[in-house]
Amino acid sequence: MRPLPLNHLLSSTANCLARLGAPLPNAGDGPGGEGGLSQLKSVQNPRLECDSLSHREKIQTVLAPSLLTPLPRREEGNRARKGFLILVLLCLPRLALGQVLPGTQPLDWQGDLSERMMDGAHRFVEHKIGESIEKRQRHWKRDFSSRQAYEASVEPNRQRFKKIIGVVDSRLPARMERFGDDDDPALIAETPLYRIFQVRWPVLEGVTGEGLLLEPKVVPAAYIAALPDADQTPEQLAGLATGIQRDAQFGRRLAERGVEVLVPTLIDRSSRWSGHPVFG
Repeated sequence: MRPLPLNHLLSSTANCLARLGAPLPNAGDGPGGEGGLSQLKSVQNPRLECDSLSHREKIQTVLAPSLLTPLPRREEGNRARKGFLILVLLCLPRLALGQVLPGTQPLDWQGDLSERMMDGAHRFVEHKIGESIEKRQRHWKRDFSSRQAYEASVEPNRQRFKKIIGVVDSRLPARMERFGDDDDPALIAETPLYRIFQVRWPVLEGVTGEGLLLEPKVVPAAYIAALPDADQTPEQLAGLATGIQRDAQFGRRLAERGVEVLVPTLIDRSSRWSGHPVFG
């Protein structure tokens, strides 16, 4: 099949466009930009001009690449799209300034906004605590028929609580021991009523707990584990160090009444137990 001359195809295409009422673009530079393109004119009867083309000519006219409107390069198109997106992003804040979304109000609070935020958080938590009194019952299936039945009925709740607080590792058997050396003996203090020892016990593999044991010199009336408050030490609860009022030294007060008291050392907010060589 012999292709038609370029001028013939361009002229036929222009006549078909004129029939559809489409404006003709100006002739551009480059191959085909002069000569045949400069001679394009609308015809008196474009239907006859198009109908005069054979079937082969019509197909070649549709498929032939047009030189009238050269396609933009891919890089130029990408740059244009990027530039348009940047322009839109720059204009969005200016367009949205002063506009209020439906169902909202401008934030015109005065003063410290963080305090108002915390007040709202406290109100939310207190509301949830109030609701929990009624809702918590759905999570418990207590059986008071016997001690064994009760222990079995609350066991799922205990297991869930252990998972929440992270007590999921296998615990080692409890075995308390006194420890010390010549410079730091196990017995660190003694009164007419009780003795105070440094003690430790295994918790997890490679992890031990430490604290002070206040042991009365008589048969203990009770056994209590006394937990210090935040940033309090066992020495403070035992009355061996300053930092809290004497009435708040409940470890010492219990030991004076014949109670054996264990005061564990808790991890506080300081960097003392961080293990870092710089922070101690």
